[in-house]
Formats: sequence, C-alpha cells, structure tokens
Amino acid sequence: MDLARTFGDAALNCEEFWFGIYLLESGLRKVRATVEKEGELTDAALKELQFGGKANYLANGLAKANAAPVVNGEGLDEAGLKAKRRDRLLAWIDAKLGEYRWMGAEAREWEEHEESARKAATNLPSGETLDRILRYETTRERQLYRAMMQLERVQRRRQGEAVPPPLSLEVSSRC
Repeated sequence: MDLARTFGDAALNCEEFWFGIYLLESGLRKVRATVEKEGELTDAALKELQFGGKANYLANGLAKANAAPVVNGEGLDEAGLKAKRRDRLLAWIDAKLGEYRWMGAEAREWEEHEESARKAATNLPSGETLDRILRYETTRERQLYRAMMQLERVQRRRQGEAVPPPLSLEVSSRC
C-alpha cells in the first residue's frame, strides 16, 4: 500500500493524469529556471512545487537533493562548491523532467485509448438486445444450413444420383 497516495500526496496524485503531469513538469521547469538564474534552490522556487502550501514527495526530493553534502575532493572554494551543488541539482531536475516527459506521453496515450473505449461502449446495445441479436443469428444460421442441405440434395438428384432421405440426429445428455 502506498501511504503517500493514501494520505493525499498531491504530486503523486497528479502523476496519475496527463494534465497533472503537465502541471508538475511546468512547475519543475520554473524551478530549473530559478536555479539556473540564482545558482541555488530558493524557498520561493521550492514553493512552486507545493500545492496548497503542503509538502509533497517531489518538493521533498528536491529539498533533499539540495541539502545533500557536496564532496570537495578537488579542493574547491565556496563558489566552486555552490556551482557543483547547482549542477547536481540541475541534473536531478533534468532526470525528473525526462521521467515526466515519458510519463506524460504514456498517460496521454492511455487517456486517449480510454476515451475511445468509452465512446465505443456507448455505441454498444444493451445486454438484452445483444441476447436477442444472438438468438436471431442462431436461427438464421440454422435456416442457412437447412437450405444448403436441401440445395445439395436437389443438385444431386438433378445429376442423377440416388439421394437417400435426410437423416436427422438429436443428441441429448439426459440419462
């Protein structure tokens, strides 16, 4: 059971529909533009991903990616560390944007198929009508087979063959 969905994580709920994914993607693009411009993740940018002021898994993931310590193996100064943090954050955002691009295409295709199935279902007759159609079809099929057998008998008689009387066999499962 997914507790975030159960307790109403808005970002996860948005991921279930094409338009919701579009909203998340556009919010992330705004955050990305802010990070590129400011060089860091600001509280105002983070609020772009919060719906109704509530934190969600997307905003929390971004905050965690931002707060993760940067390893300074190259002996970088403060500006270099800030640039490294910014690049890591942009890479995280780009990966999430790629995921949303894929999810959006899948969701849009799914929703189009769902809509066409819904439209097709409205054109189907009711169950009662379908049963009646099937009974008519069975009756017509039996009539066709009888007519074909009769035609075959008449054609054989015309060709001079001795045609035995028709044989009808009824099979029953009664004991």
